[in-house]
Amino acid sequence: MKPAQNFREFCQYYSGKVLEIHERYFPEAEEQKFEGDARELVKAECQKRWEKYLKQKAYTLSAFETTQVIPGKKTGKNHALDCYVELLHNDRPIARAFGEAKNYKLIVEHLDDFSSWLDDLEFNPSPSASENTPPDLAFMLAPLCSERLKRKLELQNIEFIQADKVIDKKSTPSLTSTTSTIEKIIETKSTLSSDTKSSTAININTANEAELITAFKGTGVKKTTIQKILNNRKTNPYRDLLHIVSDLKFSDNVKAKLQEKLDNGEISFSD
Repeated sequence: MKPAQNFREFCQYYSGKVLEIHERYFPEAEEQKFEGDARELVKAECQKRWEKYLKQKAYTLSAFETTQVIPGKKTGKNHALDCYVELLHNDRPIARAFGEAKNYKLIVEHLDDFSSWLDDLEFNPSPSASENTPPDLAFMLAPLCSERLKRKLELQNIEFIQADKVIDKKSTPSLTSTTSTIEKIIETKSTLSSDTKSSTAININTANEAELITAFKGTGVKKTTIQKILNNRKTNPYRDLLHIVSDLKFSDNVKAKLQEKLDNGEISFSD
């Protein structure tokens, strides 16, 4: 290990080592594992809902095992779907199933985003009965969902599937030397938590548009607002959370979500 020139480099070095060890020994991230379970749940629901077609010889089910990026038919924008299944007739897609999975309680903003995607993808849950065409399906999966939000989902022909929150229970490798190394790095990371987080956080003042979209995912902040951030920060970089909330007149709900991201080290406001 080369000596760090300053404290920031020291933090960046150790946070990088923690990530290297995580990628080596814990390759399946918690959210990826949850999405994997979600895909199996969506596939099972599709088999039930399209059962009468699948009993016929010409029909087959095509379930994708990874996130699928599909361009919208109206806007051309790409939408990354956690779960995607197609019903094929003689190898030609005739119905689709779209799914979004969250590892925490669903909120209205999740539904709003997913609904806009479905509209762009021309989701068709009620085809003409005379055509004997199977319906498109849509699912949202999460550990929790309020009754009020469930009713909103139903009104938009989106089905809620309850899926237990996934917690990665994998233990560290048994080799004493490796375990010792991990413990030391984690201990160092813990004592320097705030500085380590800042080295891996998305900087609101320097991130590009794609990174900002990732940073604000799940907060309800729209792309038009992100464009404002890109323009405003050129002359007046954001000092802290209060500054950006005040400047863009964010709601208390958005402020709370951004505070959580800030606390978790997902975003920062350093110059």
